[in-house]
Amino acid sequence: MKPMILTVAATLGLAGAAFAQADFTSMDADNDGMLSMTEMLVALPTLTEDGFVAMDTDEDGMISQEELSAAEQAGLLPMSSEG
Repeated sequence: MKPMILTVAATLGLAGAAFAQADFTSMDADNDGMLSMTEMLVALPTLTEDGFVAMDTDEDGMISQEELSAAEQAGLLPMSSEG
């Protein structure tokens, strides 16, 4: 039973990573490899400035793919209008 649970957990983790990549790519309107607050608000209209700052761990004013993934894993992303 444990191997099956680990397999399911690993599969869900990989699916989440693929989902995050697809979301990041679609959110990156100017294709610069980073997300601005404006770009993030399109997909996450309830995102606050404080929420954005919490995700921006390197404090450069932009969200990288790594920062978005970390925020997703930490539960920092608000629900999208579609979710």
